[in-house]
Amino acid sequence: MAATTPSGWRTLGRELVGVGLIALVYLASARISLWFVAQPQGGVVVWPATGFLLASLLLSPRQNWRLIIATVFFVLVVANLGVGNSLAVSLGFALANCSEAALAAWLLERFIGAPLTFSCLREVLGLVGLAVILSNSMTAFLGAAVFALGFGSPFWPAWQMWWVAAGVGMMIVTPLVVVWWTGLNTLKSFTWPRAVEAVLLLTTSVIFVQSIFGVEVGHDNVFLFPYVILPVLVWATLRFDLLGAVTTLALLAVVVVWNTGRGLGPFVLWSADTAPVLAAQAFLSVAALTTLTFAAVITEHKQAKLTVQEAYTNLSRANQQLQAEIGERKRAQEELNFQKSLLECQSEAILDGILMVSPQEEWLFYNRHFIEMWRMPDEVAQARSSKVSIPWTLEQLVNPEQFSAQLDFVAKHPHAISQIELRLKDGRTFERYSAPVQSEGEVHFGRVWYDRDITQTKQTEEALRDSEIRSRALVNTAVDGIITTDKGGRITSFNPAAQHLFGYSADEVIGRKINILMPTPYREEHDRYMLDYQMTGVRKMIGIGREVTGQRKDGTIFPLDLSVSEIRLGGQRSFTGIIRDISERKQAEANQSQLLQELESVNRELNDFAYVVSHDLKAPLRAIGSLASWLATDYAEKLGPEGQEQLDLLVGRVKRMHALIDGILQYSRVARSREERELVNLNYLLAEVVEMLGPPAQVNIKLENDLPSVTGEVTRLQQLFQNLLSNAIKFMDKPQGEIRIGSTALEDAWQFYVADNGPGIEGKHFGKIFQLFQTLTPRDEFESTGVGLALVKKIVELHNGKVWIESTVGQGSTFFFTLPK
Repeated sequence: MAATTPSGWRTLGRELVGVGLIALVYLASARISLWFVAQPQGGVVVWPATGFLLASLLLSPRQNWRLIIATVFFVLVVANLGVGNSLAVSLGFALANCSEAALAAWLLERFIGAPLTFSCLREVLGLVGLAVILSNSMTAFLGAAVFALGFGSPFWPAWQMWWVAAGVGMMIVTPLVVVWWTGLNTLKSFTWPRAVEAVLLLTTSVIFVQSIFGVEVGHDNVFLFPYVILPVLVWATLRFDLLGAVTTLALLAVVVVWNTGRGLGPFVLWSADTAPVLAAQAFLSVAALTTLTFAAVITEHKQAKLTVQEAYTNLSRANQQLQAEIGERKRAQEELNFQKSLLECQSEAILDGILMVSPQEEWLFYNRHFIEMWRMPDEVAQARSSKVSIPWTLEQLVNPEQFSAQLDFVAKHPHAISQIELRLKDGRTFERYSAPVQSEGEVHFGRVWYDRDITQTKQTEEALRDSEIRSRALVNTAVDGIITTDKGGRITSFNPAAQHLFGYSADEVIGRKINILMPTPYREEHDRYMLDYQMTGVRKMIGIGREVTGQRKDGTIFPLDLSVSEIRLGGQRSFTGIIRDISERKQAEANQSQLLQELESVNRELNDFAYVVSHDLKAPLRAIGSLASWLATDYAEKLGPEGQEQLDLLVGRVKRMHALIDGILQYSRVARSREERELVNLNYLLAEVVEMLGPPAQVNIKLENDLPSVTGEVTRLQQLFQNLLSNAIKFMDKPQGEIRIGSTALEDAWQFYVADNGPGIEGKHFGKIFQLFQTLTPRDEFESTGVGLALVKKIVELHNGKVWIESTVGQGSTFFFTLPK
């Protein structure tokens, strides 16, 4: 047998002292319980000794249970013999008291688990279900049998009293002892304000409960209902967690039991002998169960919150550490590890196909784009193995040998990075990139494959190559000269048209300054301009087409049309100029200018001629008219009716000729005499024109909307409306005539209309009516010179507008014209 070491003896001594203290405290709590026996019924409301023994077992190692139970059993036997009980009764009571705590502890440890802190709802319900209900109800039979056989007490009332008293003791004392024993460290965190609140809570609780249970209750004040103390327990739980809840509950239980034992409080109103005891037990059971359940839920919630916060803190710390480690690795390894850590949350946002394969060729991960871009059948994807997918992939490729070569390469070099292009039979092109998944110690974990559809990129590259070829061909075949220079003004390209234009070959000018193509002084000004542009950004030529002067190789100078654009590629600046020889155009412009001058001179002569002719014709016409009037008056009897008719016809022709000459004068005066233009209110102007015309009563002139004010010559605008209105009045064929005038706003002009309900005009005459001296009715029916509408057209065109007509025969005509805003 091995000798016991000194440290072993010390441990054994501490355990024996602890067991002895447990037995003494158990015995003391039992004796104290007897002081609170309810009178006059003699029932025990609560048996705290059982709760204390259960707590002691739960807090002790399993191997010490037998020693604790044996010691308590011995102490109980001795105590019962000491008060005069027989040996059989003493043994029965000791066995019943020890067995209920032992069975409860075994059930809780077996089905709930150790250690128990009653900080979760599962442990509280386990205490109530396994210890209070199951264990106590079974061992109460033994205690009730001892009362029945030893003292002749009724069995069932004794069983009920034993079961409930021990159960209430378990619900109040067991959590109190366990929580205080395991939560002593929490008192160190109490601040002064919190300690003051705790004292205030306990003091208030005692005073409040004492005011309910420490008075004699009569039927006239039964309103002092005991359950109003529950808010105090809620206060204790919310502010001081489980420790405050069990402490306040125990303190309130002492006050309730003490006063009920003295015959005070609301429970003494019950008439039956055991009713006050049962009422107190029921109240304490409800209070304990409610408080423990509420406290457990609150504690679980706080622990869950702390757990989440701790997990978040740990996760944040781990993430920071991971980021720090990633920053220390090489760039390629950093990118790979980053992709691996974020693969699951980012894979769906990546347009590339991703596949991670283990060294055993099993698929560890793939994203949705990988399956979609390969258009892989479900049976291949669901196999999750390269042994199945590789044969299928080879059948899809135009170049399967390159794919096989890449697989062989990475198999022989597991730590290598590879990249190839794969051409599929459906015309698409994939770029496949492969990198190893390995630790810093180059431990190989597998390989990641990245597949990217570069079909569009390839097509774009080919299109760019084709575009470059076409652009080069276009430049080389362009009629205009195209010259490119760098930012320093040195020629970098010189197309054939430019060579033909200036007489230099490309080899002669490439690398030289562009100013060799300019005559003096433009050559020197160009260098200053380019330096100023690069420093200030002020443009005088860049992006602006203009005419310049060029100098050929042979020294001849000629005019050019130049357009310069700036190009930035890869941070480099260059300039492209498009040049066209405008010598022929300049000559044509000079010829055109001379022709215009000659035409203006002819027009002035024609206008002067028309004015002179019209003015000189009026004198003979007046003489003829006067002579005809004199003959008609003095020789009326000799002329007779036929002669009088001929003279009247002569007078009409003279008047018509006079009106025609006035029309010619007006028409020529429009172009020859010009007024200063001003802002004209057309509403006032139109009112003056209508008043001057004095239309017949059967003709109604209606203004359909307010006319705008326009910039123009007042007299010409009056003539414009006067001719249109008089024309409509003159040819009105309806008994009730109507003339409508209005305007519409266009984007940059005003559109006006003058509409009537007269006879209308056939479409074939629309162009004719605006010509000078053109009329549509015989002059014998209507006196018309054919000048009015021609004058209208000329006035509108002089104001940069246009005029046209819309008409329906029999329904009327509408004349439209526009004037600028």
